[in-house]
Amino acid sequence: MFCSLILPNFRGTFKFIQRTITSHATVRTPEQHTITLNNRPINESGLLGSIQLNVWEWPGKSPLILICHGTSNHGRCFDQIIANLPSDQHIITFDFRGHGYSSQSPPYTFRTISDDLTEFIEVRGIKNAIGIGHSLGGTALILATILKPTAFSNLLLLEPAIFPKSVLDGKTPLQQTSFDNIKQRRISTWRSIDEMYDFFKDKPIFRNWIPSTLRDYCTYGVLTGGSGVVLSCDVETSQSFYVSAMDKEINIYDKLCQIEIPVHIVRSGFSYKPGRWDTSFTSPDLVSYFKNAQDTKLENMSHFIPMEAPSLVADLIKQILIKQKCKL
Repeated sequence: MFCSLILPNFRGTFKFIQRTITSHATVRTPEQHTITLNNRPINESGLLGSIQLNVWEWPGKSPLILICHGTSNHGRCFDQIIANLPSDQHIITFDFRGHGYSSQSPPYTFRTISDDLTEFIEVRGIKNAIGIGHSLGGTALILATILKPTAFSNLLLLEPAIFPKSVLDGKTPLQQTSFDNIKQRRISTWRSIDEMYDFFKDKPIFRNWIPSTLRDYCTYGVLTGGSGVVLSCDVETSQSFYVSAMDKEINIYDKLCQIEIPVHIVRSGFSYKPGRWDTSFTSPDLVSYFKNAQDTKLENMSHFIPMEAPSLVADLIKQILIKQKCKL
């Protein structure tokens, strides 16, 4: 069974949720540590070795909330969401390989990231957590849940990057984005984080991000070098992930029915357009392949829902927490 919910008026919907669940934003400083995953591919030739994932953890009570980021982002892009969640909640985010402070070890593909997440779940012994995933992170959560069905009790998928089945079947061609112009005009090194922030703040993709989230993106998404700061996830890495999203091995539509836990898909109302990173990467009919899912379409929101509306996302998570408490 699934239900579909279309929200043409974001402001009205947000006010309704605010009346239903009240909270006070609380800034908490996370613990930072590293977790090692062994026997993972560490180069394009398939050599196996160890990678290190940078983990951000807010200790607290169960259930654990595990949040997975999208391509070119990192774990601290969710700080403003976390600030609006209960201050005593156990929360973990981490940087996928090729992002933030984690290992810069290819191959950079959706499948590799999903397998990393599955191994992370195994190493940490995660069970009955609430999984929150944006874009690449949403797809990785779906794949990990199929392999680890007891890892999560609920999934909140924010614009999961899964193209229509006909595209992944090879029946419907989908024009891919050319990265040539992006590489030519994209600056990846700045003298400071402030200069990076000023560079991005008026760009179309980032224009609707709340300033504090853009600041977090710049602060924790760079590596330091002799000439300043450089993006941890560069254009070439992003391109590798994007291309892999169309691989046949990401065609998991026939396996989605194996997921029995509640799934909530929240997606942009802007139809996918090649070269437009703010349009939707989620197949409109994805919800119909799950056993227990609902679909929310936000007409006036872009692909970057967590960055544009962190309070809304926090309220959706709190609704899951309330439902779980009612079942106890």
